[in-house]
Amino acid sequence: MHWRPEVLDKCIPYNGNNYSAGGYRSIVINNKKFYVHRLVAMLFLNLGLQDTTTIVRHKCDNPNCINPDHLELVQFEIIV
Repeated sequence: MHWRPEVLDKCIPYNGNNYSAGGYRSIVINNKKFYVHRLVAMLFLNLGLQDTTTIVRHKCDNPNCINPDHLELVQFEIIV
């Protein structure tokens, strides 16, 4: 999918009704809850469906944003 240049720097809010802690939006598919920003990361950033070690971080600090240019994949590490 190609994004219009004027959209690249703006947040794209997801307007669904399901909220979770922290303002993240979710949808239910086949009785399974998915965070919308993680689905966008799966489509545009090659995040795996079963990946539990990668965090999808909002560079814009807006948990409602689904602009793929505002998302980045960060490896989860446990620091001991």
